[in-house]
Amino acid sequence: MHDRFMPKRIPRGAPSVAPMPAHIAAPAILRVSDQRGRTVRQELLSQGTDLRDRLRVAYENFVREGWQVGDLRPGQWGFVAEKPDRRLMVAIRVAGDDAIASMVATGEGARPS
Repeated sequence: MHDRFMPKRIPRGAPSVAPMPAHIAAPAILRVSDQRGRTVRQELLSQGTDLRDRLRVAYENFVREGWQVGDLRPGQWGFVAEKPDRRLMVAIRVAGDDAIASMVATGEGARPS
């Protein structure tokens, strides 16, 4: 059953299992997605952006807006924000060329911060 949902092995050191560094030498995306995996909002982060600080600011904004949020621990790539009728995943992802091209083409979050 597990193989049906997780067909690929995650390589050691992959961003999904390695702690998030403060900076990376590539663009990244701050992505907010709903419980069905649909993108609610995304923001392109320039190479060298302080990723930990950007995620902390997003965390504080969700708290200020009344969302229940899980712990934000050092090295964590994301967090979950919940309201009674909604659940969002807020995460930083390394931006692939295809993701950047899509953001630029649609104009959604294409301005590097």
